[in-house]
Amino acid sequence: NNMYIFPGVGLGASICAAETVSDSMLYRAAVTLSTLTTKEELAEGRVFPNVESIRTVSRHVATSVAQLSYDQGIARTNPGRGESVETFVERKMYYPEYVPLFSRLFTH
Repeated sequence: NNMYIFPGVGLGASICAAETVSDSMLYRAAVTLSTLTTKEELAEGRVFPNVESIRTVSRHVATSVAQLSYDQGIARTNPGRGESVETFVERKMYYPEYVPLFSRLFTH
């Protein structure tokens, strides 16, 4: 479960500059994760969501953790004016987009 929980915990805590990662934040992350396994995945005997949905899982976990840090008063930064916590998380997520290092010199 670490690969599902900790990317979201790290993102959620870092974007709001939480003073600490509390036990309740870890608990909230675990509870959030438990809600993300679909009925189909449960029927297949899976305990966790499909790994292909890891970015979605991380986004939900980060949103829950960040929201809790605001609720607990341990966050030192806030989303932009009028911006939801979920939108703030999405804006701060890393999207790996790579440019080609070499142009195509030869065609086949």
